[in-house]
Order: sequence, then structure tokens, then C-alpha cells
Amino acid sequence: QSADLLDCAVEHLSWLERRIGLRDATGVAKETWDRELLAALDRRAKVLEQRALAAPPLRGPRRRATVAVLPFFAGAADCEGKGASCSTGSSAPEMRRHFLNVTFWSIHAALTPRIILSTCSDADYEFGTKWSGLPFFDVFRSECFIERKKTGQSFFKPSLLGVKTIFRLKEKLAGDWTDVDYVYYSEADQVLHIRDARRVLAAVDETRYVSPHRMQPMAHPLDLPSLKTAEAQKWLPRWSRDDLRRIENVGQLAAVPDVPRGAPSQRCCVGRSECVADGLAGARETFSPWKVETPELGLVRYDGSLVMVAAHQGNYGALL
Repeated sequence: QSADLLDCAVEHLSWLERRIGLRDATGVAKETWDRELLAALDRRAKVLEQRALAAPPLRGPRRRATVAVLPFFAGAADCEGKGASCSTGSSAPEMRRHFLNVTFWSIHAALTPRIILSTCSDADYEFGTKWSGLPFFDVFRSECFIERKKTGQSFFKPSLLGVKTIFRLKEKLAGDWTDVDYVYYSEADQVLHIRDARRVLAAVDETRYVSPHRMQPMAHPLDLPSLKTAEAQKWLPRWSRDDLRRIENVGQLAAVPDVPRGAPSQRCCVGRSECVADGLAGARETFSPWKVETPELGLVRYDGSLVMVAAHQGNYGALL
């Protein structure tokens, strides 16, 4: 991973949906948050699509030899079958398609237009090939059935899609993908932020890979305007109400720093000696917790992102 969080990171969209309990919300709360979150996602997608389509042709052999692969499951008729195991994450199926839209255009704009969707249901395959409107380089279709050991009965299990995708990738790389040297493998709800794609690809070889930092969105009135009201805050789960209190305590409820695309003059250093030069960078004792009344961590928007904690998700370190 990069020393600077802003060099290479993803924005974990479904984390916000999970954090506010949107999938299980009902009534006015669900209607309001669905509307506000979808509006934010649609705005982002349009900006990234315009940027991607206006960009000049890819330069450099590494970017031309790169494909991106996104396993994607939103639903299947097979989920109605006896014994099916379709619990694959906390996102509502209809929201996953909007997450995919933003993720697709972020990768197209930042890294490569050669983006592959990997599916394991007829509904998702048709969405990728016919209804999404996204110019995928290819759409994979795998069978995600497995037999029960005791009965031998076959049942549908979409959590197999990740493994199925890897096997399909190996087949393609050993077969007709003669012009592909680099694979970006990610999830369909993770918006890509890269400061310089050529530098990132230059760090990859046969023995070394690059993994982006994963940044965590927070429920914030800048993204969900209804949260400015005390009534809407009551709809939140306890932990998100705690987040709002912490955000207010650090003075970032009304505004947060907005880092422009590519972060031309900003750095956000995470656990590397290049940043702190004290030999302790990255040690667990340097981690800064979020779950305290007044965190040392701050919030940030990066290139129009949702409001996020300025740290690697689940691994908050001492940041400069």
C-alpha cells in the first residue's frame, strides 16, 4: 500500500448504507435516505462519466495492458429455490446497481476503460449486457451451485462468485488475453481514487502487487441533508448517532476539508517511515481510535466523495 492515503484508495460505498441501517429501514426514514443517497450517487456518476469520456486515449503500455474485474451480485431467481444461500452482504440489491455505476466510471476515468463484470445469475448477466448502459469490456457468467455433502442436493450459493471469477481470470490470462499484463480486482461498491495511475502500475511486477487503502464514509448532513434535523437523527442506529456526536466534537459537522482530484498539494500519511521517519510508523500503538468522544482523526471529502474518515478503514493510524 502507498504511504500516502491519497495516492491510491477506494471509497467503500456500501459501508455508509450499512452504517445507517438503510437496508432494514422502513417508512419515511427509508424513503428519505434512499432519495438523498441516490441523488448523491447519481451526481457522482455523471461527473465521473463526463471525465472518463472526455479523457484522451490511454497513454503508456502498462495502462493499455490493464483490465479491471468486478464480481457483482444483485439478485437471482435461484434465490427463491429450496436451500438457496443468498446472504451476500448488507446492501439492498437495487442499491448495488447504483454503487456499480459510480464504481465503473471511477475506474474508467482513473485507470482503464477495459472493465469486466463477473456475474452468476441470469438477471445480473442481462443487467450487465443489456440494461446497465455501461460499456463493459466483457461480462462473465458463472454457475454458482454447489452440492450439499450429506444429501448431494445442488443449491445456489452466490458467495462462490469470487472464487469463480478468479478461476475465469486464470483461464483468460492463459488463453486469449495475450495483451493483458495487469489485473485490477475489486468490488462493485468501491470507488477508485488514484493520484497517478502510471506510478501505481510501475510498482507492480511478478512478485509484488498494490492494494488500495479502503476509506470509510460516515453518515453526515453534507451527504444526507435530512440529518440536520433532530427528527431524522432519531432514525439512525445508536452507533451512527454516536458518530454524529463525535463529528460535532471535532468541529466538522458544518464543513469538512474538500481535497481536489489528484490531491495536488495535500498528503495524508499512513503508517510508513517515509511520512514520520521515526521507525515506529505503522506500529499498533500509533493507531488513533475513532470510537472516543473527541477523536484525533478528521474527516475529508476527496474529489467529490462522500464524507469519509481520513484513514484506512478499520486500521486507523497516526496521520499527519
